Amino acid sequence: QDLDVFRYELERMDASVQGTQRTVDRVVGELGRVQDVGDSLRADLEKRLSQQSKMLNVFKMELEVKLVSLENRYDKLSDDLWGEETGLAKVMHDLSHTNEVVTSMSTEFASMKHDKASIAQLQMVQEEVNNFTLETNNNVTALQQTVDRMMADMKAHFQTATNTVAAHNAAMLQEVRTAYQEELHEAAQVRKKVDEFMQSEREYRRTLEDSICKSQAQTEDLVRQVTSEVEEVGKLRRRDRNSQEVEIKAVAKSLATVQDSSQHVAQSLEHLSAVIWTMVQCERAASALDLQDDQDRSKIALMGYKEEQSERPRGSKSRKGRASSPSASEADGQTIINVDERCLSCCGKAQTVLSGFKMACLQYSPAPVVFSRKTYNRSDLLGLREKLLSQVHDALQHGPVEFDKAEIFGATANTTISSGAIVDSLTGQDGRLSKATGSRSSPLSMPPIQSAWGLPRC
Repeated sequence: QDLDVFRYELERMDASVQGTQRTVDRVVGELGRVQDVGDSLRADLEKRLSQQSKMLNVFKMELEVKLVSLENRYDKLSDDLWGEETGLAKVMHDLSHTNEVVTSMSTEFASMKHDKASIAQLQMVQEEVNNFTLETNNNVTALQQTVDRMMADMKAHFQTATNTVAAHNAAMLQEVRTAYQEELHEAAQVRKKVDEFMQSEREYRRTLEDSICKSQAQTEDLVRQVTSEVEEVGKLRRRDRNSQEVEIKAVAKSLATVQDSSQHVAQSLEHLSAVIWTMVQCERAASALDLQDDQDRSKIALMGYKEEQSERPRGSKSRKGRASSPSASEADGQTIINVDERCLSCCGKAQTVLSGFKMACLQYSPAPVVFSRKTYNRSDLLGLREKLLSQVHDALQHGPVEFDKAEIFGATANTTISSGAIVDSLTGQDGRLSKATGSRSSPLSMPPIQSAWGLPRC
């Protein structure tokens, strides 16, 4: 039982060690998974930062390109408006146009002079030229004001666009910086949790290793104790085996004695079976005799005389022949049939001779027999006796005990056997039984009957 308890403890400790190992493996797997998640987060963060830096660089380059293009356009417009060459070209253009007008006017003036125009026409032409010159100057002034206004509007628009793009870029950079700071904070928290978990797992592993070492030491002590107990149990088993061998030898000796006694009992049973067989044969013979006697008595025809009780002479030794009633009992003291032993010629009286009659119709009618608190007819009780003897005969003939079952009275049914032949058969059976059993007695030689005080009865 202690060995079973120790085995159970070992199995339980092994199961706990295996569970701890599985826990450590699971913790290692969780740590690996957390490390993988941290690496993936770090890679994702670096990827997003690189993407944001790329986007910022792209936006910055686009903004610089747009600013450069705007500056170029502004410079170009400034050059177009206020450049010396452009102004001179325009003045030259205007002058050429004016020259053409003057030329045309000179031509017209010459034609007028040729045509002998009047002073009034000349004044009108001069007024038209002056008006045209004034209108041209007004147009140039209006154009200059329009260009100045457009340049101011363009500068304001470009300034607004530049401020908007700068504000958008600053807000986007601030959002990116904030998201990056939040991700860095979350990564720091995750790293802190992982460090705390690793520290707790190290402490738990250290505690587990200490407990495993202690359990291993206890297991070794228990193994040594169990080994000593197993050796002691082996010694006890060898001792028990030796004692069992001695007991087995004693039991074998007892079995031999019992076998001898059983052989003696079997011989005694065989002897008793032979005696009972002989008694059953004798009882069957007696039953057959009683049956035949009952049949013979039922066939008897009696001869007698009828005489009154008062007329019987005193001192007569004869008995009257009369038939009793079938319901009469033997307890009444009356005989069933009375027969006078004298013949009819010796009775000495003529009345007796005349009163004689033939009792041919008178049959043997025995009284009922009381047996085992029940009343039976003689023929029924004889039949029951014959039936029981037949059952006993069959039981002995087919019983488990083997003995010589020879028929004492012969096997033929229609042969008359004399008493001498029966005695010879009984004597021969006694001799066969004596030879078969050796020193045992014959079934016919019964032992003396012991009395209640142990003395033999004669």
